[in-house]
Amino acid sequence: MEENGINQRKMRFYIQEICVCICIWLPYAFSKVEQIDYPVKLARCYNGYYNKTSVSRSVGYSIHFSCYHEYRLKTSTERKYKGKLLGLKDNAYIKRNMESVESNFRAKRQAKGHGKPKPRRQRKEIRMMTDKEREKYLAAVTTLKVTEEKVGNESISRFGLLAAFHSGEQLGAHGGCGFGPWHRAFLIMYEQALMQVDDTVTLPYWDSTLDFYMEDATQSILWTDKFMGNGDGLVTTGPFKDWDTAVGPLTRNIGVSGKLYSEDDVLNVTSKTKYGEICGDEALPEHDMEFLHGPPHVWIDGQMGIIETAAHDPIFFMHHSFVDLIWEKFRDNQRRNGVDPQEDYPAEFFGDIFHAPEEAMGIGSMTMKDGMDDKFTRDIYEYAPRPTCSRKKQNCGSKYLKCVDVSGAFRCVSKTLDEYEADMATGGGNTGGGNTGGGSCPTPKPPVPPKVKPTLHKPVQNNFCVNGKSDTREWVYLPIRVTYQRPPDFTNYGSYPIRNGKQASKSDIYAPSGYSSMNKYIRPGRPENYGNCKSSTSGAGEMYIQSDGLNYDGTYREYAVIDHRLAISMSVAYVAVKKPEINDPTDVVISAFDSCGRVCHATCLIPGTDYYRPCSGALRVSDIPRFPKMYGGNFGNSVLNVWNYTASTCPQFNIDQIYVSFFCDYSNRWPWEHARKQNLPPPPPKRRPSVNNQPNGPRIANKQTEPSLTMPPTSQKQKCAIRGCMIERDDCRAPCENLVNYPCVNKCNTFARCFYKKYYIQTCSYGHYDITNGKCQRGKGHCTDEEYNRGGPRHQHSHNRARNIHRPVQRWGRRPG
Repeated sequence: MEENGINQRKMRFYIQEICVCICIWLPYAFSKVEQIDYPVKLARCYNGYYNKTSVSRSVGYSIHFSCYHEYRLKTSTERKYKGKLLGLKDNAYIKRNMESVESNFRAKRQAKGHGKPKPRRQRKEIRMMTDKEREKYLAAVTTLKVTEEKVGNESISRFGLLAAFHSGEQLGAHGGCGFGPWHRAFLIMYEQALMQVDDTVTLPYWDSTLDFYMEDATQSILWTDKFMGNGDGLVTTGPFKDWDTAVGPLTRNIGVSGKLYSEDDVLNVTSKTKYGEICGDEALPEHDMEFLHGPPHVWIDGQMGIIETAAHDPIFFMHHSFVDLIWEKFRDNQRRNGVDPQEDYPAEFFGDIFHAPEEAMGIGSMTMKDGMDDKFTRDIYEYAPRPTCSRKKQNCGSKYLKCVDVSGAFRCVSKTLDEYEADMATGGGNTGGGNTGGGSCPTPKPPVPPKVKPTLHKPVQNNFCVNGKSDTREWVYLPIRVTYQRPPDFTNYGSYPIRNGKQASKSDIYAPSGYSSMNKYIRPGRPENYGNCKSSTSGAGEMYIQSDGLNYDGTYREYAVIDHRLAISMSVAYVAVKKPEINDPTDVVISAFDSCGRVCHATCLIPGTDYYRPCSGALRVSDIPRFPKMYGGNFGNSVLNVWNYTASTCPQFNIDQIYVSFFCDYSNRWPWEHARKQNLPPPPPKRRPSVNNQPNGPRIANKQTEPSLTMPPTSQKQKCAIRGCMIERDDCRAPCENLVNYPCVNKCNTFARCFYKKYYIQTCSYGHYDITNGKCQRGKGHCTDEEYNRGGPRHQHSHNRARNIHRPVQRWGRRPG
């Protein structure tokens, strides 16, 4: 009896413990916020950059920007809603413009007058245009905006249709070597739409290096009524004021983050001689034309900050006109070095399947290879020279530009509105260092180094657009914690320790180096940055928190105010995500970065504790009735979730309401380590299979280097020829087994991979194919010297042989960096 009583007491104790656990853990088991893996396409992109760079070589936010927008574009058609305007290829207006581009491409150059060729239209830097030329261009753009076309039962502006054409349906426009050809054709398509309004109009380009070297690029005359209108928040001045777009009111947040083109960026592209060096899988980020074009998008922000919606801001077309100019300068360098740009489209490593040279561009019937033709710049248009000046010739050729000495190099830079108006008041036309007339100019004073503003940056204006609908009520707010170490470039705060009446050291009172017990923990690295890190003299700074939709179209950005002085500090920000519905959760990726693009590391709350562990930053936010939320239906509710005003007279801080915390330690650690741990499926093929490629199939070059399966053992073999690869099968006519690798018996570094019953030839670019473990391995292996030298290390693109200052792209072992 006594034993039974003890057992009953134990049982009651266990039941009580279970009930306590249920009470504690059940709300978290049904938590409204939980970590998820990155989507496969996003994880593959992060891993691709991991294999060829590091955050000490490439700006972390640029990597995220490139990967997220590639993911969003590649999955765009999965998120369909009214404002997206899918299927525009069948729209009559778009079809006419596409046909016009192709007819210009196919036609011979027309003669004018007595057998003379028709002159090419000339694209000028917008500040080099005459006032009349600029006004006619801006008038043509606004005419496109007010002229409507029927799309079903809707009336959409012609400008809106052209902007929407630059969308996720154009799968070959981004993420590979089709970037250059596709956008070249798209710019012609837009330019010809303008010429239908006024045949004297030509698309200008925006040379953003003219603003990069200013003391404060946000004060450029470009962002005034005379040119593009204001850049701070909703666009309410200039020719595009109060524009409404398919993704909300036209918005900009210039200079918050990102970077404009520098001359080094331009030279990093134009100095190369092979197209595969500036695009596709093998291009290093510092030379990748598409990667380098991203930071100016970020610098403008608003619609421009999202690649899929960027064309809704007219500055997009001028920015891409400059990108096209850079590409043409690269092609000029190819010609000088004996390379024919028309024949230089990579046969492999060009990106995904939609960037193959024979793939349809999506504009008429042209292919990506067609976009490499010289006809465009030989017969249709040309670029006027970029504005330049020198010590002897300090006239930039425009009343909106001036010549300054930047570290011993004379450069043209944009004037501010105040400078322009002052010059006009004193005679006008000053384009040099203080001389308003002709002739020689005095040596201009070197520009004052950029001033560090004593106040925080202007507010970030979000458009609250989710799936084409701009409404604050469509969003909910997540509290995000930021734990922040002192940045390595904040070297001195003007307050020092005093000992015996004298300043004790050169380090300020808060510097970690002054405290050995603390200094051992504060070991920042040197991650690459945009070079425009903001901080006030008080030590106050900003850390930006951004949400990017994974299963919805929408981005939101806010910043937390942080203290640069302290060795380590904490702040809280509230970031909005799409409002989840019952049975329709919101998937989103949250990121944190500073004004110069250095990315923080995500951690997630361990349920039932106040501890955080590393996580992806990708979240699922659900609406499950009768369970506590970890987000607020609006900003006010989110704040009250974190701060409990009912517990006492002093609000209590509820850390269990903050699911995500970012650690900003300025280390060189890879921020997307979670992607490397995900079990990803094999990548898709690089080319479309032929109608019947059993055993004849297209040769492709897939980046995958560790095949998951090897050839199954068989008895008597037949030799089957597949596009130069001889494999052994029981029956050559039998379908191949999916995801199985078949080694080429006549080539030591090549194998045929089966993908959905089609063969694809793949080559181990830096070694041999090991039949035993079914993997590409470094070294000669069973290859002969001749095979190894022909197909091994020398099989890489020719630019690698001359690339002495960069580590080659690695596929095994440690990554470069």
